[in-house]
Amino acid sequence: MQYDFESMGISVIPCMGKTNLDRPAAIFRNLQIPVYVIWDSDYESGDRRPEVNRRLLRLFDKPVEDWPEKVTEQFACFKRTLGDTLCAEIGSELFNRLLEACCRRLSLKKKYIIKNPQIIQEIIREAYKQGKTSTTLEKIIFQIIALKKIKHQMKK
Repeated sequence: MQYDFESMGISVIPCMGKTNLDRPAAIFRNLQIPVYVIWDSDYESGDRRPEVNRRLLRLFDKPVEDWPEKVTEQFACFKRTLGDTLCAEIGSELFNRLLEACCRRLSLKKKYIIKNPQIIQEIIREAYKQGKTSTTLEKIIFQIIALKKIKHQMKK
C-alpha cells in the first residue's frame, strides 16, 4: 500500500506468540504510546489456547470469546491465522507459490517463516503486483495509521 511504517514512526514488534502480547501492550498503553495488537486465535490448531484469546479481549475491554475474528481500532485477530486469512484473500495458489519461493530462497521450512513480518510483507507486495490484495490487511493498516494520526493530533 506504499506506506513506510518506519519513516512514519511506526514500529512492528514481533512478540513471538500471543501469550507474550499482553504485557507489552499494557506497558505501551500505560505510557500513552498507541499500540495495535494482532494475533491468531488458533482455532483448530494444535496450540489451542482460548484462555489467552479471552485475556487479550479483556485487555481491550471487549466481550470475551474463545475464537475471536475481527478488526477493531485497537487490535485485529484471526479465527485461525493471519496466513490462512491471506491465503483465502489473495488465493491459495498464489499465496502458496509465493511462500514456497521465500522458503527456497531462504532455505527455511514454511513453519519458520510464515509469521515473519518481512516474509508476509514480501508475499503481499508480490501478490499486489499480480493484482491481488488482502482487504483484511488493508483494514488493519488503515487502523494503525489512524492511531498514529490520533496521537499526532493529541500532541498539537
